[in-house]
Amino acid sequence: MVFIAFILAAFVFVKTVSYGIYEWKQNQNKVASIIIFILSFVVLFFTPFLVYLR
Repeated sequence: MVFIAFILAAFVFVKTVSYGIYEWKQNQNKVASIIIFILSFVVLFFTPFLVYLR
């Protein structure tokens, strides 16, 4: 179960980081892209941990 959660979290991480890069390059919205990067790292690291605690 942890492996499946990690794969899904990695998929969401890649999609979210790519959107953060899009915000940075296309819209010149640096504050929003930094917040998106931080949230994507939080999701990547805490999702398998929370599944393990369950």
